Amino acid sequence: MESWRGPAWATVAETAPGLEIAPVVEAHDDAKEAYQKCRAVLAQAEGVAGVYVTTANSLPVLRALEDEGERRRVTLITSDLFPALLPHLRSHRVAATIHQRPWTQGRIALQALHRFLSEGHAPPPFIGLSPHIVMKSNLQHFLDRIGSGREKSLESGAPEDLASGAVALP
Repeated sequence: MESWRGPAWATVAETAPGLEIAPVVEAHDDAKEAYQKCRAVLAQAEGVAGVYVTTANSLPVLRALEDEGERRRVTLITSDLFPALLPHLRSHRVAATIHQRPWTQGRIALQALHRFLSEGHAPPPFIGLSPHIVMKSNLQHFLDRIGSGREKSLESGAPEDLASGAVALP
């Protein structure tokens, strides 16, 4: 395995020895660049079966896949949960998204800071928080957890939810 892939890729190689993983394509959070690079990869590699977008900049990649038309079925997994992604999750065009739970991340960080400032208790060097995998089958569960006020703003794409590019779930 190439060193840039890290230990997780070694697990993939063990469990799926015939699977080929292409190198990372960096788009610098630029929508136009993401679209163009995705189209270029698809033109060069006929056998692409899946794409994982590790930023909230997934819509240009989705558009590039849609522009390929029905001739290619590529499974798309994205990161983050935001209003514009909802119809694509519901239609199965996006198979899943990795929700990084930014609201919970912030809450845990503020609680650790408060405890340090008020009690002098230093937080551990690492505080882990598992991400959630959101698919069509459990999307409504996540929307319900947001609560009636936040759910409505998520569904309508209110600016306060779009500013960060992510949805805050408890």
